[in-house]
Amino acid sequence: MSTANKSDNELSSVEKKLIKELVSDGREKGFVTIDEINESLGDETPSPEQLEKIFNIFAEMDIEVIDSEKKMDIVSDQTDSATELDNETSELNLDPGIDNSTDDPVRMYLREMGSIQLLSRDGEVEVAKRIEKGNEDLIEIFSDSKLILLYLQNLTKHLKNKKIKARHVISGLDEDDNVIEDEDKATVKLITQFDILWKHHRSVNKFQKHQAKRKLQPAEKKRLEESESLFKDAIRNISFNSRQIELMCDEILNHKEKINLTFRKMNSNINSLDLPVEKMDKLFEQLSSATK
Repeated sequence: MSTANKSDNELSSVEKKLIKELVSDGREKGFVTIDEINESLGDETPSPEQLEKIFNIFAEMDIEVIDSEKKMDIVSDQTDSATELDNETSELNLDPGIDNSTDDPVRMYLREMGSIQLLSRDGEVEVAKRIEKGNEDLIEIFSDSKLILLYLQNLTKHLKNKKIKARHVISGLDEDDNVIEDEDKATVKLITQFDILWKHHRSVNKFQKHQAKRKLQPAEKKRLEESESLFKDAIRNISFNSRQIELMCDEILNHKEKINLTFRKMNSNINSLDLPVEKMDKLFEQLSSATK
């Protein structure tokens, strides 16, 4: 195979013929082995992209790619016990042979790929939908967390102080899935998105303070609901990259661990004092009143 062909990820006519023969053979058996693919390719060393194309061809034809040991298991299962001994004695070769192991990373990749079940097109779509749904659920959780609000405030401050740029916060694609090329422009746009987010958050806070003191009027309640909806939409409109989502998850999990540690210390103190919880509460109230 020429270098030009490899760079274009195309299979040569010889390789296409070999793959066609393997497909024909695989349809009859229902599978092909890694060794059969290696033998067919001979000294050719396809790129990972070409290997993936070869595996996709087998997957589309419902032909399973298995290793040689698995093939031996299938063959032995298909034979009766009467012929099993003959197969073992006739096919098993104990003479020293060629070691098929290799340090070639491409062929090692080929062997490893053979042991992994490939996703169908429907499977890939399903996984993508699950990832997207998971991220949406996380954003919903983040929008209700005061911890994340503090985290986002620091993030906004770092963006405005030019300590970080858009690439540290959002994915490298815009709304139309085009690669972001002008990072300064993307950073300015991101700061604008955060400003809109905080504008709606201030509105939510204002109505929540009123609600804590008195019952809101119907018009006020409606504006509060609208502000809450706009605030959550503003968070959703920011395409946080996977790193930021991971950091926000860590923020919540680390705080949860601190809370758990505090409760463990409280339980330890309760056990040490050997007092009923009600009596301890009264003692803490007395101490609190005495310090005011």
